[in-house]
Amino acid sequence: MFVLNNFVADRYFDLPPKQVTRQANKLHLVAVGALKELKNFEYLLEIFAYLTDQEIYLDIYGDGDKVKCETIIENKTLKIRMMGRIDDMATVIQQYDLLLCHQNLKGFHCLFLEAMAAGLPLLLSDIAPLTIVKDNAIYFQLDNAQATAGQITAIYQNEINIQEMAVQAKVYAEKTVRRDIYIKRLLDIYDQITQ
Repeated sequence: MFVLNNFVADRYFDLPPKQVTRQANKLHLVAVGALKELKNFEYLLEIFAYLTDQEIYLDIYGDGDKVKCETIIENKTLKIRMMGRIDDMATVIQQYDLLLCHQNLKGFHCLFLEAMAAGLPLLLSDIAPLTIVKDNAIYFQLDNAQATAGQITAIYQNEINIQEMAVQAKVYAEKTVRRDIYIKRLLDIYDQITQ
């Protein structure tokens, strides 16, 4: 059996290294996905209900019914913006300090690799694909929003070094998911099959 990872477009690798500067002592997170119940966006809203007293912000990109989320955001005065659909995250990824993925389904999202290639730190649910991302992310549980909010607060207060993690993740992505590496690995597989 052969395993061939997806490759990431060069435009992500070409982005300048992300510097987590905490402009005006703020932390900006991003989440991406279709606004469906199975994507678990309500859990993000629950997390951010614990963060209203801090300068921690979240932008959510994705298609779907925003009304339910927007109602909760407004009622609880959450620091979350619903950004709508985006076709190319490379155009905005440098605006953020951390990618937050809250999915409650096993599966893999190319966005993880794109973020790593761009040097954007990852905060992922603990059912994310550990075999690909490995230790290049911070993981959280999906059954304790307060604890996850505590992890985000620790990042905000610089108790967790996400800058170093982002650098390591970019190096890992350079070695594993560049297009030329993908092509070389694909040719190696063809060679092995045809021998």
